[in-house]
Amino acid sequence: MYSYKESRKWDLIEKIKPLLHPNGAYWLRSPPGKIEVPDELVQLDVDQSWLHIMQLPDRYCKIYSEVFVGCLNMLPERCLNCWKVVFRPQYLKDMYNLIPVMKKLADEKNYPCKLGPEVRPWTTGVYGKWGLWGAYFYNNTKELGIKCWEDVKNAIAESEELKHLLDDVDKDGYPARLILKRGCTEFEIANFGDSKDWKQTEEEKEWEKIVWRTFEKQIFSTRQTDELQHHMKTKWYIHAHHAGDPTVEKLNGGPLYPVTRFYHKEMFERVKKKRALKKALKK
Repeated sequence: MYSYKESRKWDLIEKIKPLLHPNGAYWLRSPPGKIEVPDELVQLDVDQSWLHIMQLPDRYCKIYSEVFVGCLNMLPERCLNCWKVVFRPQYLKDMYNLIPVMKKLADEKNYPCKLGPEVRPWTTGVYGKWGLWGAYFYNNTKELGIKCWEDVKNAIAESEELKHLLDDVDKDGYPARLILKRGCTEFEIANFGDSKDWKQTEEEKEWEKIVWRTFEKQIFSTRQTDELQHHMKTKWYIHAHHAGDPTVEKLNGGPLYPVTRFYHKEMFERVKKKRALKKALKK
């Protein structure tokens, strides 16, 4: 039997109360008496703008970020073993050229991957050289991540439309737009520090067991619907237009919105003409 102090320490429900219905989106199912996230909140998120080429059916990022990180202030084992290859296209046209490359990698190499606009405040270069966009490939070990990095690099190098993006290199001569990283950048910004130092304590390992005894693991679809992907691409145009992407008009066949009529030039041209006329009459 726990003491009150120990009981409070291991009280998961108290820690995740803000997430539970009716305050939040998590529900307690009965039976089997486990907490679940309703499917539609994960599968049909129309407010985000990521186009998933191949989704991970066994990755529960909502639970990782909201329960483990948000409520328990710890990283689950799966996040410690998440290795992402990140490619930074520059323009909207690059995104459309990248889709078939990513589909081929997903089909032939079985790489779960997604691409979309970078709007998160910690993403550098959104309005500069590095472009507005990000493409992510997910791996479960560092070794698989390195292999994926090589495969992505080779696939981009074979694309006539994308290979020039590998010309931007860092001080060591590696493609600056293509990196391998561990876990989410949000975790490095938070109090977990440098990703090379991430590990679980014995207490955190126990918490992970408690969470997975309590939460319902769901198997999600491995692809978005065609309609949802169409919606994401529509949002991409708006994102690119907002940031002044020079490829938008060519892809769209003209301006995205009606061109604003300016009146200041007209007014000053009239003034110029009147002054010129007065000057001519004085001669």
